[in-house]
Amino acid sequence: MANGETIESYVPARLDRMPWNRWHWLIVVSLGATWILDGLEVTLAGALGGILTRPETLGLTTTQVGASATCYLAGAVVGAVLFGYGTDRFGRKKLFFITVAVYLLGTALSAFSWNFWSYTLFRALTGAGIGGEYAAINSAIDELIPARVRGRVDLMINGSYWVGAALGATGMLFLLNPDLFPIWLGWRCAFGIGAFLGLIVIFFRRWIPESPRWLLIHGRPVEAERILDEVDHMLIETLEGQANELGWVRDNDLGVGADDYMRLVLKKTAWYSFIHPMRIGALVADPNDANLDRFDAFGFLLGLAFQVTDDVLNLTGDMQRYGKEVDGDLWEGKRTLLLTHALRHAASADRDWIGAFLARPREQRLPREVFRLRRIVEDTGSLRWAQESADYFARAAELQFDSAAFRGVQPGPDLDWLRQCVPFLVRRDR
Repeated sequence: MANGETIESYVPARLDRMPWNRWHWLIVVSLGATWILDGLEVTLAGALGGILTRPETLGLTTTQVGASATCYLAGAVVGAVLFGYGTDRFGRKKLFFITVAVYLLGTALSAFSWNFWSYTLFRALTGAGIGGEYAAINSAIDELIPARVRGRVDLMINGSYWVGAALGATGMLFLLNPDLFPIWLGWRCAFGIGAFLGLIVIFFRRWIPESPRWLLIHGRPVEAERILDEVDHMLIETLEGQANELGWVRDNDLGVGADDYMRLVLKKTAWYSFIHPMRIGALVADPNDANLDRFDAFGFLLGLAFQVTDDVLNLTGDMQRYGKEVDGDLWEGKRTLLLTHALRHAASADRDWIGAFLARPREQRLPREVFRLRRIVEDTGSLRWAQESADYFARAAELQFDSAAFRGVQPGPDLDWLRQCVPFLVRRDR
């Protein structure tokens, strides 16, 4: 530390011994997308070089096309230096958003270029954002990824450059096809690909906390420990939930009830998808927030509404919109709320048949048997009851939203949008 103070902490060791989990995948996707964007931009610049010399576009000379590419690289160097200093000085998370915002601004403005000088300026701005991404993201990945897999993860992330190149090349097949888009419009739309991907990156980065190692180095060990405590808690809950579900299927447990199912959802779905993101988000906003538990009940009810709706959609959803295998839960023998209700209300003969069906592995189950199980679920009213349960959980979550989770938050469009997400979770069709 700058003031010479010595701090002893287990933060680095805890980060390195953490098992690989979905939280690490979130980091890889949201931070590692930088190389996809770079591959995309380089491919776009190369593919558009010849197009931009045409009079109906910018009418550049070949020298000017080369100069614009040089300015992109120069911007990347300058951005790496300036934002590299900023990421060490002000933190990784702040620079996560600044650098991608600079990139978004640059690539979007490139689509509205009107001459050589404007195009060159906007390409340099785009390069500065990409260069800043290199500095900020490399540091964060090295600090958040466990040492035992860091080399492989770095190789995988850097290799994603070619994913961006492939996206750019594929996009050019359509956008530069004069039969689909006029030349004067197609090249401008091409830069929209990068802007769209940048928006997706910003969406995912909202859940990435500040690097605990950076906090530790800058004399904020308590914040670092709290972040790791939250991540550890989420990991324990989700791993226990996964283990419980797999155990029920392995042991062919027919005694699983509604309470058991709700406990599973709390651990497997609610903590990972709702409770943890809200708690870590509040912690990022205010490191001294002492009341993170206010999100737990709301997140639990929201998780129940989401998961039960997903279980219903697995039987009733449209294959193309739902995006998953219809009746897949029945094929796999998952102990959903529908199945637990059907087991409790089915006739004795049907209950025995369900037990024998679930005792066999999936590959030994037949389509007509899955159809029969579905009929039992429908005849016992389990499908209707599950949908009503999802609606009930959503209404209860709405009450918790105002009375506990977001009590005292200043009204505004962002709060209204969050509130509207609750009924959406049970009205969705995918």
